[in-house]
Amino acid sequence: MAGEVQKAEALKGSVESSIAKAREAQKKFEETKKQVEEAKAKAQAAIKKAKELQQKLKETQALFKTPGGVKGGIAAIAASQMGFIRGKVVAQVQKQVLALLSKFSSGCPKSKELQKIIKVRSTLINHLTSFEKRILVFQNTAAKLTAIVSIVSALIKIITSIPIPTAIIPPQVGGIGIPISIPNKYSASLVKLNKILDRLLGDAAAILAAVTAISLVIKNLKSRLESVDLAIQQCSIGEPADLNEILAVAQPPENTGSEGTPSPDYLYKNYVLAIIEDPDSPKIAPRRYAVAKDRGGTIRLRGESSFSSDTQVLLDELKFKIDNQFT
Repeated sequence: MAGEVQKAEALKGSVESSIAKAREAQKKFEETKKQVEEAKAKAQAAIKKAKELQQKLKETQALFKTPGGVKGGIAAIAASQMGFIRGKVVAQVQKQVLALLSKFSSGCPKSKELQKIIKVRSTLINHLTSFEKRILVFQNTAAKLTAIVSIVSALIKIITSIPIPTAIIPPQVGGIGIPISIPNKYSASLVKLNKILDRLLGDAAAILAAVTAISLVIKNLKSRLESVDLAIQQCSIGEPADLNEILAVAQPPENTGSEGTPSPDYLYKNYVLAIIEDPDSPKIAPRRYAVAKDRGGTIRLRGESSFSSDTQVLLDELKFKIDNQFT
């Protein structure tokens, strides 16, 4: 009788142990299943982001591609565009900048000549700012490429770090396995995605290298034009009889805005723009600069001080600076 009781107790203990193991296995399965679903969602999100990025790249390529022009990826198009810009800058703008500087080599030009120099200088500044805007598009593209690659790479690391057991545990002990085809399917997708990311990261590096090279050329030319501006100012001070005519060309009154409600040229990306006279400049030949104010009237950004730049040039340069601060 005692033996029967012991057998019954042993069987009961075995059943309870099996039930406990089955419950534990079911719990682990549910946890693993949840991890698989999360991994699946993250993988799909990563693939979706990559596809969105590829579509944006196609749109950017279409924006810059000309019929019968450069073939290849965004890096090839960026290199071609910036090569064209650099050739134009070096061949045309640099030549004219040197010509302007040479006019001051033997002293100050006469008033009429100064007025011509001011107009040419403004035109050259406009060209350089226009080039910078075109380059900014590629710089922003490279920045977006790098950011998205970082995000998707982080997702991939999270996905691949999730432990997903694929062994089939014998059902008699309550085990449940995850079909090996599930992680294999997403592993293949992630390997492919990693290759895409490597290529995009290479494109971003190539674009940034080209942007840096051409930006240095433009910065150097703008620095030389600042020297021209200082020379114009000094020469204008020495020509008091003709100063009003020189100022009329350098700072035309019809291009200085008006009081009250700002015109569209003075509103830009939640900023109110204004032209301020530089207090450190000579009163007889004042330098001016553009500022960007927030809604509370606080100055958040300012442009370069100049004597010979007209108002539109000052505004355009500040607008470019505003665009550039968000990259």
